[in-house]
This record gives sequence, C-alpha cells and structure tokens, in this order.
Amino acid sequence: MNATIDAATDRRIGPAWPMSRPSAQLQESMQHMALAARSRTAAILAVGGASSTLVDDLMMDGFVNLTVLDVSAAALEATKRRLGRIAKYIGWRTADVLETEFRESAFDVWHDRAVFQQLSTPVQRERYLAQVLRALKPDGIAVIGGSVPCTPNSGPDPLAVHHAADEMLSTFEPLFKLIGVSMVMKCGAGNATPTCLYTVAPRAR
Repeated sequence: MNATIDAATDRRIGPAWPMSRPSAQLQESMQHMALAARSRTAAILAVGGASSTLVDDLMMDGFVNLTVLDVSAAALEATKRRLGRIAKYIGWRTADVLETEFRESAFDVWHDRAVFQQLSTPVQRERYLAQVLRALKPDGIAVIGGSVPCTPNSGPDPLAVHHAADEMLSTFEPLFKLIGVSMVMKCGAGNATPTCLYTVAPRAR
C-alpha cells in the first residue's frame, strides 16, 4: 500500500492532531505555493518549518511529498509529536540550510518564511540562494519571507514596502526572477514586523 493511501487511511481513522483552518498567513503561503505545486504529489521543502503549522495544513490539503528542514532537532521532535502517526509520511532533516547537501532539482517548491531574512551577510545570502538554485527544479518556485518595519496600529509605510521589495529583487538577481509579492501580516498591537512573501523562480539555466 502506498503512502498516499496509508495517509488517507489514517485520516479516516481519525486526525492525529486538532483540525483547524489555516491562519491567514499560512493561507497566503499556500496560494503562492500553488503556482508550482501543480499536483498533490509536488515535492515541497519547508525550511525552518518546525515551529510552523504549515506542514499540518499541507497534509490536510492532501499534499503527500513534504520535507521539513530545521536546524533545531528539538523543534522537529516537537512537531513530530504534534502530528502523531501522520509524521511518518513526512521527511525530516535536522540541518543548517547553508551547510546541508541537497540533491539537484529535488523540489518543486521551497518555502521559507523566516530563515532567509535572518541572514545578515552577503556571503550567507549568496550561499542560501545557491542552495535554492540547486535544490529547485527548473520550473519550481521559492516562497521567501521578508520583514517590513511599521508602527503598531498603523499600516506599513508604502515607501518601506517598495524599498524592501527592491532590496529583495536585487538580492535575487540575476539567478531568479521575481513573480509575486504580497503582504501577509498587518501591523497591530504587539505586531510591528509584518511579513512580505516574495515568490521567485529560477531563470533559464
């Protein structure tokens, strides 16, 4: 019996974790990912995804070829416990995204809401993008998060959003083309760092 049928059987028996609707932020991520995830067997990598419920939402939406990579073994184990028996249908990698070896053209979608924006040096970012380029299929996409400063209880400065987009575009060029940008977190009390999602695709190699 293949993994797809096994996973479906487990869901019929009963969910291994509480079922809930994805947050607005995760719904936005999934809409971006749908550009390349043309079937439920698309290979999806969630970078730094151990603390997110994105993998839960993708499983519930029927995706069956998922890999979660995180530098924290403890975070991965916590997510496995949360998912219960469903966790066996997911690939788990404890590794630094800058150091690990990726198989060439292994993934249709690379998703990262937090890791890239924490890289502080040009060398780190160049290495990161080289890893994305190696791991993605030629027609794949990467969905990468970037923060946009703003003040609580007000919208982000349009100039700041434009500048952030220009900065990200200059980082991706010339290896990638920018094909989408969206704001996924609004400013509000206790939340002064909204996130933009940038969808990029490799240029012809």
